[in-house]
Amino acid sequence: GGGMVAAVAMSRLVARRQALRARTATPEGFEARVAAVLAAAEGDIGGAPLCRQESICARSLSTFERFLQLLPPVSAPQAAAMRATICRLAAAIGQPAAAAASRAGCATASAANGISPPGALIEGAPSVASPLLTTARLADVLVARLHATGSMLEAVQRLCLRPRPTVRDAFFFPGAQSLSHLLRLISSARFSIDLCVYCVTDETLVRALQSRAEAGVSVRVISDDEQAFNRGAALFEMAHFAYTVVDEPSAQDEVTGRQAQGEREKRLHHKFAIFDSRTLATGSFNWTWSAHSRNCENILITSAPEIVSQYSSQFERLHASLASKNSVSTARAATRLQAALRGRAARLPPSMGRAATSLGAARERLSAAVESILDASPGGRVPLGTCRALLQKLNPKPTQATWLTVAATAEAVASLRRRVAEAAAAQIPATADGRCLTHPAEDEATLSSPVPASATSLMEAAAVSCTKETSAVAAHVSAAAYAALRDLLSSLSALGAALEEDLLIAPPRACSCLFFPSMVAREELCRWLAGAVYSLDVCVFTLSDRRVADTILEVHARGVPVRLITDDVTALSDGSLVFKLAEAGIATVVDSDFQIWKQDAAPGQPRLAGTAPRHMHHKFALVDGRILLTGSYNYTLSAATANHENVVVTDDAYHVAKYSEAFYFLWREFRKAMFISRQEAAVRIQKIERGRRERSATATAARAILIGVRLGSARK
Repeated sequence: GGGMVAAVAMSRLVARRQALRARTATPEGFEARVAAVLAAAEGDIGGAPLCRQESICARSLSTFERFLQLLPPVSAPQAAAMRATICRLAAAIGQPAAAAASRAGCATASAANGISPPGALIEGAPSVASPLLTTARLADVLVARLHATGSMLEAVQRLCLRPRPTVRDAFFFPGAQSLSHLLRLISSARFSIDLCVYCVTDETLVRALQSRAEAGVSVRVISDDEQAFNRGAALFEMAHFAYTVVDEPSAQDEVTGRQAQGEREKRLHHKFAIFDSRTLATGSFNWTWSAHSRNCENILITSAPEIVSQYSSQFERLHASLASKNSVSTARAATRLQAALRGRAARLPPSMGRAATSLGAARERLSAAVESILDASPGGRVPLGTCRALLQKLNPKPTQATWLTVAATAEAVASLRRRVAEAAAAQIPATADGRCLTHPAEDEATLSSPVPASATSLMEAAAVSCTKETSAVAAHVSAAAYAALRDLLSSLSALGAALEEDLLIAPPRACSCLFFPSMVAREELCRWLAGAVYSLDVCVFTLSDRRVADTILEVHARGVPVRLITDDVTALSDGSLVFKLAEAGIATVVDSDFQIWKQDAAPGQPRLAGTAPRHMHHKFALVDGRILLTGSYNYTLSAATANHENVVVTDDAYHVAKYSEAFYFLWREFRKAMFISRQEAAVRIQKIERGRRERSATATAARAILIGVRLGSARK
C-alpha cells in the first residue's frame, strides 16, 4: 500500500512538472518570470526594511532558478535569446511600484509648472512621482533592477549552459604532426597517466611514458594478454616504470590447450588514455609504429567532465578486477607507484599556495577588464568584438564565466551610482561653504539649508521644494539615470554574449559512453544509427554483425543517404557483410595501399617510391552530420559479446566538424579507385559463397574419408 501511494504521488509530481514545462516553456512564460523578478526587486525597495528586502529578492530569484531547472535543455541560440530578453525587459520595465503610489500628486505640480515628466525624455522611464522619491530613491530602485538583472544572467549561465571544455581536439593518422601532438599531450601530464590499450610497441611513445614516470608521474597500463607476448611488445619493458596489468585469457580446453568449445575469444580492445584524471584520449589508435605512420587512425581529445568521469570509472573497475592476479612485475611496479605518489603529495602544497596567492591578482585584472567593458562605449551599444578582445587579453578559464558575470554586475552597480551622483552634481553645484544651489542664478538669500556634497545628499537637495527649478533638476537626473542604466545593460549583454561565445556552451543533447561487452550497449548503438534522418556516414574497420548491418539497411530503405568506408582486407574476410550492403545499393568504398614518396627526388624524376599495405582502421560514424560515434568498437558480434570495447557519443560541434572533414577526405581519396558497385558486390558475394560451399564440401569429404579409415582399421 505504501509503495503504491508513493508511486501515485511521484507520477502526480511528474505530471505537474510536465504541465509546468508545457505552460511556461514559451517566450511569454519566460518574460512573465523575468518581469516578476524585476518587479519584486524594485518594488520592495520602497518601504520594507533592508533585511526584508534582501529576503524577498532572494525568494524571487530562487523561484526563477527553479523555473530554469524545470526547463528542457536549451541550445546556444535559445540561451542568447533568454539573455536578450532579460536585458530588454530590465531596460523597459514599467514604473516602480512605490513611484506609482504617489504619481498623482506630482502630475498636478508638474503641469502647473509647465514641464514634462522624465518619461517624455527617455522611452520606458517612469514618470516622476515626487522629487524626493525620484532623486533620493531612484538610484536604489535602479540598482535593485540592475542587480536582479545580473543575478538572472548568472543563473541562466549556471543552470542552462556549462563551461566549455578546456581541452578539445582530434588527431588523425598517418601524420607526423598528429604524433607530435600526442607526444605533447603525454609530456603535459603532471600527476597521472592511465593507459588502457590493446597493443603497445612504438618505442617513441614508450620513451615518452618512461620520461614522465621518471619525473614522478604515476603511470598505470592495462593491455591484452596475447599482445604482451607478441614480437615487439613493450609491456614487460614498461613494467620497470609503470604498474602494468593484462586481462584474463580466454577459457581453454584442458586437453588440446585451445579455446574451449562455445567460448568466444576475449580481447581487451580498448584504446584510451586519461591524463591527470581530466583529459581523455580515445579512438581507434593502437600505440604502434604502423598506427601513426601508415594506417588510417583517429584520436578524440576532450576534457568534458561527463565523459572523462565515465572512462575513469571504467579504468578503475578494470584495474581493480585485474591487478590482483594479472599484474606484470607487481612488486617492482607497486614500489614505483608508491614513490610516484609520495612525490606527487610532496609537490601539491607549494602549487596550491601559488594558486592561492595569484587568485587575488587574477581577480583584480578581471575586474579591471570588466570595468573597461562597461566604459567601452557610453551612450551607445557596446560592440561584441570589444568585449572579446578585452577578455582574450586576460585569457580567463571557462569555469570563471559565472564569476565574471557577478563581478560585472558589481562594477555596473558602482558605475550606476557614480553616474547618477555626477548627474546630480552637474545640476546642483555646491557652494564653497558646503551649501547647495538649486539654480546657478539664484541668490544666496534664497538658499536652502546646508547639504553635504555626497551622492545621496546631492540627490536629496532636489527635494527641498516643488518649484519649477527643482522639478527640472529631478527630470534631468532621472533621464540621466535611465540613460546610464541602459548603457550598462547594453554592456552586460555584450559581455554575456562574449562569454557565451568563448567560454560557455549549451549542454550536450547527445552525450553517452557505451562500454562492452554488453548487449544493452549494442542495442543503444543501433538506436543511435537508426535515428538518422538526413544522412549516415560509417567509417569502420570491419562489419560483420548482422544486427548492425540490418539497422544500416533499414536506414537506407527509408531513403536516407548512407555511405560506407571500410578496409579492403576485412571486407573479404569470412562473415563480412560489406558486399551485402553494397549489393543493396549503399555507396561503399574500401581503402587503397599506402603510397611511399621520395623525399630527395631530383627534379623531373618520379617522387612515388612504391606502395605498402595498410589498414583503414577507423571506427566512427556520423549521424545527420551532427552526432558522432567513435571509439574502439568494430561492428562485429565478438566486439559486442566478448571484447572490452568503448564508444563515445557526442554532438560537440567541433568534434563533429573535424570527423566530417576526415570522412570527406577519405571518401574523396578512395572513391576514385576503390568504389564497389552493385555488380561487383554481387560477383564478389557469389565467389565468397562458392568458396564457402567448396570448403564445406571438401571438409565433409575429408571427414568421411577419415571416418572410413578409422572404421577399416577398427575392423582389422
